Amino acid sequence: MKNLLAPPSPACLQSQEDVFRAVLRAVPVPASRTKDLPFAVRDLSRLLTREREALRTPYWAAPRFLAAYAHFFLPWNIHRLSWVLPELDLPLADDARILDLGSGPLTLPLALWCARPDLRRKRLHFLCTDTAQSPLDAGKRIFAELGLPETWRLECRRANLDAALDGSGFALVTAGNVLNELPPPRHGTEDRRIAGLIGRMIRCL
Repeated sequence: MKNLLAPPSPACLQSQEDVFRAVLRAVPVPASRTKDLPFAVRDLSRLLTREREALRTPYWAAPRFLAAYAHFFLPWNIHRLSWVLPELDLPLADDARILDLGSGPLTLPLALWCARPDLRRKRLHFLCTDTAQSPLDAGKRIFAELGLPETWRLECRRANLDAALDGSGFALVTAGNVLNELPPPRHGTEDRRIAGLIGRMIRCL
């Protein structure tokens, strides 16, 4: 059976390698923490899957988790997005505004840079939001090492979902792992909350 999605092109894979090398420079792991990195990846994986109640406290607050995300989860997320993004019809005009919810270390803009070189020539304004500032700063450092396209403008803002969705006029709204990382709802059902959140995302367009 053939793959439903075409694998990333050689050019995309080379761009991913460029990003991964930029991560090494932008988010270095001190020698004293190198041995802990695999265990930090393990602990963060457990937190994001089996111990989800603890997500009420932002995991970005721990430097070891930021390092684990940047050096393991970020490369993997960029790679898997690189299978999907080329298949999407994204007719973004110059000066289009993009709202990226839960951007973390700017995962989705980095994946777009890898997988959609056609968009590098577009004048795009990204509003990248997250509940913590440290991953956003890490993403800006990665792009600085990589060389941000002159046509792209990155605005990073610390904001929760309610504050981030208080806007309109966006050509594209993205939410990479936001829905997956939401803590259990205090009231109502999960389906109702997700439907309400998606409705608010649509109204931002």
